[in-house]
Amino acid sequence: MCSVSVRVRPLNRQEQSEGFAWKIDNNAMFQVDPATREPDRVRDVRYMLDHIFSPKQSTREIYATTTQGLIQKLVHGFNSTVFAYGQTSSGKTHTMRGTPDEPGIIPMAVQEVFGLIEQSQDREFLLRVSYMEVRDNDSALAAVCLDVQAPGDLA
Repeated sequence: MCSVSVRVRPLNRQEQSEGFAWKIDNNAMFQVDPATREPDRVRDVRYMLDHIFSPKQSTREIYATTTQGLIQKLVHGFNSTVFAYGQTSSGKTHTMRGTPDEPGIIPMAVQEVFGLIEQSQDREFLLRVSYMEVRDNDSALAAVCLDVQAPGDLA
């Protein structure tokens, strides 16, 4: 199963001064014409996604919707990957790593994995975790691959 989600970051000062904006309509988003504040008919592109999160939504809400279910499946032997992609300064690191006051997807996932393992008294687990961050001038990605197996499942 693959799910595609977007977290819309707050506009910076330049974008605000130029009237740049995105309109979110349920699970669709499109650019707004700065002059009319209506959908931009020149671009007329509507992006349909599984989930769209506004700048006001917390990382915890995003985690609960996009990642928590994967962690539940993970401790039952399914591999999971969480993948963040976007332009420089689009908020990937903030969402994935977080801050001391608002932990990101990675620390929440790690905490939940170990919590679920502690609750599983009758199983033994082998954890394999990979974290990769690739950067170039225009975009970056961060991927976290989690593989949890009970020793009996190992080949």
